[in-house]
Amino acid sequence: MKSKAPILLAAPGAGLGHLTRACAVALALKKIGIEARVVTHSIHAHGLAGLTGCTVDFIAAAFWRPSIPAYVATVNPKLVVLDTFPWGIRAEWRSLGGLRYALLARRLDVEAYLRATGLEWDPSGPQLERVIRIESLSADQTARLEATGGTCHDLEGRIRFPAHDIPTDPPDELAGLLDQQPVVLVVHSGPEDEVMRLVDLAREECRRTGEGQVAIVSTRQIPPLPCPVFRFFPAARLYDRAFRIVTGAGYNSVSERALHPDSHLCLPFARRYDDQAGRLAEPEAGQAEGSAQTARILADWLDS
Repeated sequence: MKSKAPILLAAPGAGLGHLTRACAVALALKKIGIEARVVTHSIHAHGLAGLTGCTVDFIAAAFWRPSIPAYVATVNPKLVVLDTFPWGIRAEWRSLGGLRYALLARRLDVEAYLRATGLEWDPSGPQLERVIRIESLSADQTARLEATGGTCHDLEGRIRFPAHDIPTDPPDELAGLLDQQPVVLVVHSGPEDEVMRLVDLAREECRRTGEGQVAIVSTRQIPPLPCPVFRFFPAARLYDRAFRIVTGAGYNSVSERALHPDSHLCLPFARRYDDQAGRLAEPEAGQAEGSAQTARILADWLDS
């Protein structure tokens, strides 16, 4: 499995968030002639690889931390790009020296992360040579990252998955629904109780406006509900056709909200490391495309 891709994008997490962000950057890199490889323990690894054409390697969550050293020795990347967690979600990169690291720095409860990994913040290593702030951070998180001594970059816009470049068509029933009436689209692949909270918000919006049919789009199996449920990805391909869009307030959802500010409602959920309510309190993200800028930063660093 010797890699011809000089950049390795680490996308931990069992869901879609980290993985879709990594694929967005990988696709932007490919547009400028640079191959990247993604490693994840997401259950969606195979599906995203097939849809995007990206090289996505899967390591099961139970084997993630002990497998990373041998995996890295095999693929031999020139650059490793970590997402959100400075030394990996389980500190799996903490003892791996001799590598060049960049961090896509997203909002992070640093103290919760350090408690979970048993780490202390040690800026001596492994050094983050590049920190790309992909959204606004707390003053404490910014100060800690700047203390690592790496070069910090701020994006002009959010990293967004290029949904309209992915040649998937919605199920006929969903397409017909969107064409026939105003649809309030609930988009979430999280727990069922969170989906139901979003459905409640969507129904409230229907009552407020006096119109709209609620429909759910998810990548997971959801039990039958009083409204239609569809499995489809990427849901952002449907946003231009929806009357309203209702999502959680994760990074990717809020990034898409900037493109549909008048029709996209976000509901924050409690997360172990992420302050979703704080994200919504920040100024609206601009419509500039951050994936291409991230790719250029990594390409310049690769040549340095």
